[in-house]
Amino acid sequence: MTGRISDYIKSLILILTILLFTGIHTSLSGQRSISGIINKYGRVSALGIDNVTVPDETQFNQFAAGDTILLIQMKGVRIIAEEGHEFGTFEYNYGLPGQHEFLIIESVNDAGNIITFRTNIIHSTFSPQSDLQIVKVPSYNYAEVTTPLTCQPWDSISKTGGVLAAIVGRTLSLQADIDVSGKGFRGGSVALGMGICAEEPKMYKFTYAADTDSAGFKGEGPVSRGWLSSFVYPAIYPAFAKGKGPNFTGGGGGNGRFSGGGGGGNYGSGGIGGKEKQVCSIEYDGGLGGLQVKGTFLDNTLKSILLGGGGGASTYISGSTATSGGNGGGIIILVTDTLMGNGKRILSEGAQPSGNASGNAGAGGGGGGGSIA
Repeated sequence: MTGRISDYIKSLILILTILLFTGIHTSLSGQRSISGIINKYGRVSALGIDNVTVPDETQFNQFAAGDTILLIQMKGVRIIAEEGHEFGTFEYNYGLPGQHEFLIIESVNDAGNIITFRTNIIHSTFSPQSDLQIVKVPSYNYAEVTTPLTCQPWDSISKTGGVLAAIVGRTLSLQADIDVSGKGFRGGSVALGMGICAEEPKMYKFTYAADTDSAGFKGEGPVSRGWLSSFVYPAIYPAFAKGKGPNFTGGGGGNGRFSGGGGGGNYGSGGIGGKEKQVCSIEYDGGLGGLQVKGTFLDNTLKSILLGGGGGASTYISGSTATSGGNGGGIIILVTDTLMGNGKRILSEGAQPSGNASGNAGAGGGGGGGSIA
């Protein structure tokens, strides 16, 4: 417990230092108008005691000495991947998903794309193998949001985005919303299906590979690996990409005859997808909702800040229209002395499915809400 308290004190001292630096060096600049996307992002492939490596040249060149950054781990959950009711539940973690801290850049080294910080990294449990990124955090003395403020959407290919972070030494005034709704984990994509009712045993599984046509795709969650009883730890995609079982906070895909995808979760759980078409003698429910972080190791130990889980998707046959699952909400981290809302909102909602399903097709589930700190 003493170690954790010490870590928090160190983090608090760093934030206070940044706020003091902001007040001294921007006090003459007046109020800044901010809008759109104010952060820059870089994927971290390796880290040392006081440094990280950002392999992408374009991302690396966005950072300079003196910049304040947020180091944050986006994924790292290992789920049970065995067929059955426990599919998708938390089993283990790589590093600590949602863990984050502020740091100030001391130097950047083009040889090796290494970014070194003024202090050591406080937490020793970050995992570069679990989608670790740095986010450039702007600092202001006084700032006013004049048109909606948002962030780059989470990109599961580049492993960056989904986070809005800012430090305002004095007053942050809202004349427009801060909104990262739908900027989190992606919803499942639509896929062609057979349209066979789930009363057929082969159509009622919790998980299928990506190349099957028995179910829709699951929504994305903070999952890095699966667990099998043979002590093999496979990637979720492509072997476990579809089916009604949740992808931890990602909603399950709709099985059988066009049942709906499950809703994404986060601190709370997502809803169950709609039932199959009425021509089935038993109309089974759709994809299971994404699971809740509440009550798991991530909640009890860390109070994690996570992206909202993506909604699951359904299937369709040619000539019909299915809808993708909605993306989850993003992450907002604001450090300020005074926040003036002026009737405006700070939002991190999950997105609705991409539209209305029609014909022999199913609808996607909505995304889970994100995190605001």
